[in-house]
Amino acid sequence: MVLYWLEFSNKLHIMNNSNKCNILLIGKYPPMQGGVSSKSYWLFEKLKKHDFEFQIITSYVDRYITLKNKEEKFVHYITSKEVPWHIPNSELLFDKLLNKSLEVIKDFIPDIIETNYLWPYCGVASYLSLHLKKPLLIRHAGSDILKFYKNKDFSVTIKSYFDQAEYIITNNTSQKIIQKLCSNKSKVKLMDRYIPDPESFFSRKIKKKYDILFAGKINYFWNLKGIEYLLKYIKTDSLKALFLIDGKYVEDIYSIINKEKLNSNIDFSTFIHPCEMPEIINQCKSVWCWEEINYIQDFSNLISESLFCKVSCFINYHEDIKEEFDRLFKFFPELIIPIDPLKTKSIKHLISEADYEKSHLSRIEQKRMYNDFINQNIELYHSFLRQKNETF
Repeated sequence: MVLYWLEFSNKLHIMNNSNKCNILLIGKYPPMQGGVSSKSYWLFEKLKKHDFEFQIITSYVDRYITLKNKEEKFVHYITSKEVPWHIPNSELLFDKLLNKSLEVIKDFIPDIIETNYLWPYCGVASYLSLHLKKPLLIRHAGSDILKFYKNKDFSVTIKSYFDQAEYIITNNTSQKIIQKLCSNKSKVKLMDRYIPDPESFFSRKIKKKYDILFAGKINYFWNLKGIEYLLKYIKTDSLKALFLIDGKYVEDIYSIINKEKLNSNIDFSTFIHPCEMPEIINQCKSVWCWEEINYIQDFSNLISESLFCKVSCFINYHEDIKEEFDRLFKFFPELIIPIDPLKTKSIKHLISEADYEKSHLSRIEQKRMYNDFINQNIELYHSFLRQKNETF
């Protein structure tokens, strides 16, 4: 191991005066499904055109992977293959992720170690950051913070991660929590939420096969996503729906659908790669993004993606993210549809009456917003490079 680190440190003296930036991400990325993976995918796809190179260490978890995987040489994943029996027995995720990371950096010298989800990835990213003497960038999600920060088994660990990081990227929803957890508040950097690429997410003149789309994990909190309300509307209004679902409790959904005799109303697919989502969204007249008020307060990227495609979106108005929703109402007044399932008996007329061509946000403005979002991230990464060059 000592020889390994000596060999690595010798490579560090090769100066790079350009804006070329090497990023090692340890976190969620396709084939891993989810909003975090998708947002990272779209951001990195754009940054690759701006002299950024990536190596990504992620996980391959049954029931939470995309149906069709793009074979990308810079994506490396660990599997759920059984490890040698040991006491106390565990999956040894830290060790697997670390082992894969050490393999990758033999031929890839990162400028930045990044993670986009705290558990189980940030521990490995933190370890590598210390040993390689490279800055650590943390982009947290919503669920990884809100599920863990009050748990005493993890409270000290999360603070140590934040204290070590160069920056913690956050948003309006989580900023106060992150600042409480971080000893040095100057490390907490507020940045724009994910903006879809208008060159990928736009209205396409294709047949609308479905009245409504539901896409999401069926895990511990699936009953808080309003699926039972959605199924009621599908039955009452005789809607045709597409469900992109999988997860630990997906059989529970299938059981409810069978019981309600809705199989002919719903087409099913497991998760798809993010690059396929624009076409899928465009095949639908509306998207279901409704969530209970007491669910994890975050902002699904599927909302903005559907609106950029001029597809209406059903939501529950959350006071905790009022600023985000108010902005959407301003830009897409005819497409963002808040509903109360206890009062709204039918949604068919809401789908049919949505003005899909009316938007207060022009294509030019969408591109400007997107370019601002990308430039903000480029500047973030380049700030690391400037710090690096100042140390030599």
